[in-house]
Amino acid sequence: MFYRTIGSGALAVIALTALTAESCATGNTVNQPSTPAPSNSSAPAAVAAAAHVGATLTLNGASGEKLQVTLVRMVDPAPAANQFSAPPAGMREVATELRFKNIGTIAYSESLLTDVTVLDAASHSYSVDISGATSAGPGFPSDLVNLAAGESADGLIELQVPTATPVTEVKLSVSLFGGDRGEWLVP
Repeated sequence: MFYRTIGSGALAVIALTALTAESCATGNTVNQPSTPAPSNSSAPAAVAAAAHVGATLTLNGASGEKLQVTLVRMVDPAPAANQFSAPPAGMREVATELRFKNIGTIAYSESLLTDVTVLDAASHSYSVDISGATSAGPGFPSDLVNLAAGESADGLIELQVPTATPVTEVKLSVSLFGGDRGEWLVP
């Protein structure tokens, strides 16, 4: 048998590469609404509230993009559009309706497939269901959000979670390689 050893120089290069990749993926976590969710109370809040459904977050991208993103609503469970998009036994579809508004001066283009997740109370993460389709409303025309400065887009994004698992949080990364991450608490 032939075994190959890795020298300490190679290990240093691997460690440096891992640290560089991690630093590229860092950004601010934004969970304080830039515009508060509608409230039935007229009393002022003593402490800034965490973002919930209806709240708008202002998020910055890694390349200078600036967006306002609103979690418009959660549809749970989200009805399947047809028999081909129905989840398997033990799973259900949930849908998040997100509204993106480019308030910056440069174009924004990013995939929703890797940027939107929902979490449960145990912090298990569930990603976008690429085969999901719901009759709850229109989705985005593709997996990409492409917005010129001043443009807006709104649509549903389907995710698959276990039937008995309540969704407690929605997360959105503005960019796969950096930028802010928005967080909304559910319900």
